[in-house]
Amino acid sequence: MYHVSNLGCYGPRQHADMSGYVPEATDGPWDLDYDHGMERTHDDEGNLTEYGEWWEYDRWPEIRDTAVKATKEAEQALIEWQAN
Repeated sequence: MYHVSNLGCYGPRQHADMSGYVPEATDGPWDLDYDHGMERTHDDEGNLTEYGEWWEYDRWPEIRDTAVKATKEAEQALIEWQAN
């Protein structure tokens, strides 16, 4: 993960967690701090809830992959801007 401010105005802000960190390909679903509202991701014994399973196996890969793509696009835009 990296902080969205690392890429300045080119940072993919919409993919940052609550602390401003953007996931990278090697980050897992519990490495960043996302707001799950009233949903519990784990029960009292530390096991995944139904929502936690959905987050880990369905939603997280989508968020991570979208952020990785947006980061590549932001990095390319920054390179192009620096070249001009």
